[in-house]
Amino acid sequence: MFKLYPILPWCFLIGAILGAVWVIGEKVLPPLRQRFRARMTEEKFASFDRYVWNPVATSLSCLNPAIALSGALNWAGNNNLVYGMSDSNDAACRSL
Repeated sequence: MFKLYPILPWCFLIGAILGAVWVIGEKVLPPLRQRFRARMTEEKFASFDRYVWNPVATSLSCLNPAIALSGALNWAGNNNLVYGMSDSNDAACRSL
């Protein structure tokens, strides 16, 4: 099975890392914005806020990772283990 899906053993680790990044981002990014405001001039910060921070914050505020991942599972199809048809089935399907 791991020859067919070579990334499968790493999926749990990838999910754990993405979850940790999400939680850390929710805790660290709001104070980081305040630091940017303190270190930048008002004009630079207004430009940064308008073109970078607000679009990213708007996109991420309505993204729930659990809902996004469950939606991605719907794209996977009903049976991911079907990777080929036998010759007899292939000939029968061609005749249809």
